[in-house]
Formats: sequence, structure tokens, C-alpha cells
Amino acid sequence: MEPMNKPEGIDPSLNTPSISPEDIYEGGGLTRITVDDLLNNKTAILQLINDHNTKLKEIQKIRESESDLRSELDYQKTSPFFASIAAIFGVVSTICIGIGVNLLTANQSSGMAIIFLGGIGVLTSNVMTIFHSKVRDMFKGKKESGTKE
Repeated sequence: MEPMNKPEGIDPSLNTPSISPEDIYEGGGLTRITVDDLLNNKTAILQLINDHNTKLKEIQKIRESESDLRSELDYQKTSPFFASIAAIFGVVSTICIGIGVNLLTANQSSGMAIIFLGGIGVLTSNVMTIFHSKVRDMFKGKKESGTKE
């Protein structure tokens, strides 16, 4: 049996009975309530409707949680690939910086431009891992909007 949630403002040390609707309605261990008992019983019907609406809200929360977990799983699956691409881009950019330094020490003017491009590449590779989820969500949104049209 699942314990009932305590309303706000109620002393948490108070023990409330853990009674589920399954224990009350149609053959429960407490007072048995049948369909005939519910006929023309506004209070009992309202209680059933409230219980039904509460269950629907719980189901909606579970579905939202499942959607969030699926998105997180998708992120976790693509994250290593994206990190590998960023690492390779960073290594290539660092090599470009090294080549630019060599050219600059040999008094060639193109060395500064290669150092600058390599620096931008290193910054880009570092930022790629930070904004991976934002870019993924952006492309995912474009993909979904493209399929709806």
C-alpha cells in the first residue's frame, strides 16, 4: 500500500492511515463499496472523480519525467561523439598554432594569421562541449518543425 500524501500545514509527526482506493472500492479490506452504493451518492462520485483526476495528473507527471529522461539519455549517447569531434578539432587547432609560431620565428608574416586561426579553433573546440546541448536542442527543434510541415 502506498502512504497518503500529507496536506501542507499538517504536522508531519501525525500518522495518517495508508489507505489506497483499491482497499476501499469494490472488494477492499475495509468497508466494501459497490456500484449500487455509488448510485445517486454525490459525495462518493465526487471522491471518485477527484481520485481519477489525481491519477491523471500523476500519469502526466510520469510522462513528462519519462520525456526528460529520454532527452537526457539521448544527450548521454551523443555526448562522447561530440566530445571526440571537439577534441580532434582542438588538437588540429593546437598544431596550427605550433606551425604559426614556427613560421613567425622564421620571420614569415603568415605565421601570425595561422596563430590567430589556431587560437580561434582552440576556443571553438572548447565552446563546442559547453554548448553541445543547446545546439542539439536547436537542431532537434528544426528537425521536428521540418517534419510537421
